[in-house]
Amino acid sequence: MYFSERFASTPYFYLDINNYDNSNSDNIRKIKFVIRQMVKIIDKHKSSRQANSIQHYFSKHLEIPFWVIIDYLTFGDMLAILQTLPISLQDAISKSFIVLFVSILKLIQISHQLYLLVL
Repeated sequence: MYFSERFASTPYFYLDINNYDNSNSDNIRKIKFVIRQMVKIIDKHKSSRQANSIQHYFSKHLEIPFWVIIDYLTFGDMLAILQTLPISLQDAISKSFIVLFVSILKLIQISHQLYLLVL
């Protein structure tokens, strides 16, 4: 189960510090920083003159899904989120990356074999 799935019925769950691993002061500092970043992003884009996905979801659905916010975060913000998720969610995410990596590796091996056959 991933972050969005765990809190699917809770709007703006990603802005709640209690949904992260806040067991140590370093995590709390990171979480607060990223939450502030997400609030700034939402505020900036929901009232923008240019159409964007945040504005669309806010006006049409009165909430902005986490997957929409992710498009606006920096790599550093995403890393901080991943580092402060509960361990069970970190494990689930890492396992899905392992499956994806193995699949990509198999495709590369097949492509290489096909390439050698053509030569």
